[in-house]
Amino acid sequence: MRNTSAEKLFTKFVRAKAKTQYHKYKKDECWVCGSSENLELHHVYPLSDIIHDWLREHNIKNPSNDVELREELLNDVADKVYNPTNLITLCKTHHRNVHTLFGQTYGGKMAEKVNKYLTKQKEKFNGKVQ
Repeated sequence: MRNTSAEKLFTKFVRAKAKTQYHKYKKDECWVCGSSENLELHHVYPLSDIIHDWLREHNIKNPSNDVELREELLNDVADKVYNPTNLITLCKTHHRNVHTLFGQTYGGKMAEKVNKYLTKQKEKFNGKVQ
């Protein structure tokens, strides 16, 4: 079963912990348009799916909320959580556009489409519309 109450709570706390490291990865400009204002970070492949995948791989159905389990998860998946091709800086407008088009909590199956959309938007801003 997906998204049990325990998993949702666990995800909330993992997300909060991951955010404490985001300052190391946030760029000075939007990946799409180059704006330096109202910048936010966005996971192309959703963090909730990274967490869910890890729990499934470890056969954890009702994760406890202990700090050690959260740390273990973040250590194991750091390459996915903080990967510069997955964690990108967007201005508030482009971040909102992604979630307007693909949903506030789109699934990982949409990641490739999101990536293609963002690449097309970047090409438009750089005058390389194909």
